Amino acid sequence: MFWLVAALPRYFYLAVSLILITVALLLVSYGLFEVWVAMHAGRDFVTDELLNAIGVIVISVALVDVAKFLLEEEVMRRRSPRSSTVEMRRSLSKFVSIIAIAVCMESLVYIFKAGKMDMKLLIYPSLLLLSGTLMIIGLGVYLRVTQFALRTESDALFRDTKKRPDDERA
Repeated sequence: MFWLVAALPRYFYLAVSLILITVALLLVSYGLFEVWVAMHAGRDFVTDELLNAIGVIVISVALVDVAKFLLEEEVMRRRSPRSSTVEMRRSLSKFVSIIAIAVCMESLVYIFKAGKMDMKLLIYPSLLLLSGTLMIIGLGVYLRVTQFALRTESDALFRDTKKRPDDERA
């Protein structure tokens, strides 16, 4: 019974990951279908549909990255007696990087859209780009601050291993 309780979260994360990948594939298919319809219908706004498709593909890439992150971190990786600080830094930096890249890419798509319509609309995509940049800066600050904690923790582990007597063979 205990193995079922221990394995249940892994199955849940696996299901969520598969759902995210499925949604991402559906979004890409929809975006490509809209471009195909616009090109074959002889519409004048094919570039608008291309920009919409790029936006949908960016969101899809972010979904696949999040699904990959969940698969790597929660389903496939075996927990090891590694340092909790190292594991936390690695997971958090990977996740925040995925989100920040998706935000920056999406803001660039919106900048191109707004630049074609009205220059007054550029403020919102610019703020979105600024927020993505601030996320990356915040991640850098976090990594810098936790570097000291990581160094302190590894020094303590090193001291503990030095105190232990080695195998004495005569």
